[in-house]
Amino acid sequence: MVLKEMKRLKRRLYEAIEKYGINADKTRVISEQLDQLINEFNSKQRIFSEDNNMKTAYDKSILKLKQITIDFGSFPTVKEWNYFAKENTLLSSESIKYISQLNWNELREKVLHEINKKIF
Repeated sequence: MVLKEMKRLKRRLYEAIEKYGINADKTRVISEQLDQLINEFNSKQRIFSEDNNMKTAYDKSILKLKQITIDFGSFPTVKEWNYFAKENTLLSSESIKYISQLNWNELREKVLHEINKKIF
């Protein structure tokens, strides 16, 4: 049932992107609905094994988030990240926040700390 709803929302999301554009309010609303459904589904499966697709997507997204922060000299805003994430098939800020159990500011501090630790 949940997977069927995810597929339906995913289809609606792609249609909205084509019709209204990636940054349109209607597209954003559908994207947030899909994020919420994914988060609810994953809350029942909180432990991620190393071979889990969600863990792989999370690790890939965090790595790219760190790289963007280094390249541009600042941590992206939620809006900047979500635009970039959609363009590059990465997790949205909402999904990253859910998996990491950190809000965007806490995640920013963690990423900056990890980057600084590597540099020095």
